Amino acid sequence: MNTQQNPKLWTKNFILLSITNLVMFLGFHMLMSTFPFFVRYLGGDEVMVGLTAGLFSVSSLLMRPAVGWYLDNQNRRLLLWIGLAGLAAVTIIYSILTAVMLALVFRLVHGVFWGATSTSLSTNVSDILPRTRFSEGMSFFGLTATISMSIAPFIGLVVMEQMGFTKLFYFSAALSVASLILAMRIGFMKIEKKREKEHFSKSLKKLISKSALPASIVMFFFMIPYGAITTFIALYSVDSAVGSGGLFFVLLAISNGLSRLMSGRVCDRKGEDIIVYVAIPAVMLSLIMLAFFLTPATFYLSAIFYGIGFGSMAPAMQAMAMRISSPERRGSASSTYLSAFDMGIGFGGMISGVFVKYFGYGNMYALMGLWLIASLACYVFWARKSASAFQNCRDIVR
Repeated sequence: MNTQQNPKLWTKNFILLSITNLVMFLGFHMLMSTFPFFVRYLGGDEVMVGLTAGLFSVSSLLMRPAVGWYLDNQNRRLLLWIGLAGLAAVTIIYSILTAVMLALVFRLVHGVFWGATSTSLSTNVSDILPRTRFSEGMSFFGLTATISMSIAPFIGLVVMEQMGFTKLFYFSAALSVASLILAMRIGFMKIEKKREKEHFSKSLKKLISKSALPASIVMFFFMIPYGAITTFIALYSVDSAVGSGGLFFVLLAISNGLSRLMSGRVCDRKGEDIIVYVAIPAVMLSLIMLAFFLTPATFYLSAIFYGIGFGSMAPAMQAMAMRISSPERRGSASSTYLSAFDMGIGFGGMISGVFVKYFGYGNMYALMGLWLIASLACYVFWARKSASAFQNCRDIVR
């Protein structure tokens, strides 16, 4: 009886999926903090820095709907393996590039493989999580990315400064290979096969999960400022001599992780409302400090507040997006949510590069706050009234 009320979360597959996600994100976050410096090294300016971030997210976005269809109709295991192998290959190629335009091209390719792997891992972990502990499970799964964020950007910056870009790319590629080896040990859930698999051309209308749209659109607006943070905060810290970009990411990740540990259970019991009404003001406060009250102390304090907001919001909206999806549609639901997630980061990276060039860093972060207002309005007037909102589907959740 107790097992039925509180089903097991930490199964072998959940642990393997989480570790695979952790190792994959370690390689990803090492490049997140250092790639802007690589673009500068190749001769690019702030607009080019933003463009590389945007193109990565755009290609990932364009890939996700096809990935969602493939996960729902084909082989979930094979797609993950190909994606992880592709991440390793592209990262190695970075080490021989000598022109910024080539970096743009391979950043597009990198985004394709990233869209395949991240969507696949998210979908497979949603297959094995008990519905009554879904938000909690997603919080712990997301925590693996947070752990990597706490150490990988700092390690990436140290490796870049001490050993150069070539060793940095080799190290990142090795982590992708390690995640591939781990992924080969995962047992994948068998989804009941349809009598006839849907052809991709006949299922375009189903690529976007309608039930996942409300949470996904809210998250799109919420992630735009995050694109500006991940793309420019390390450069901002160097240009303003206000602190360490690596330490900023460490503090952001720690507060992110701690908030995830608490927010998942709160969301499972109370719903998304309380999470949204804490997360968005916390991120807004962070941007205000970066824009108008920049000192070494506020620089690091802003990282803590941003981590609190991001760590609370991300698992709550992901659980909302996936909550009422049937097993055979979870690939599309995951794709829809992560597409909006990536699109927000990419759009934020691109427009922030333009804003930095013409208005400076402070004004850029101030303008980013407008997107948080849009996110809040979208939630209040639409998403919380949708079928996927906690208060409208409590019977499904419980």
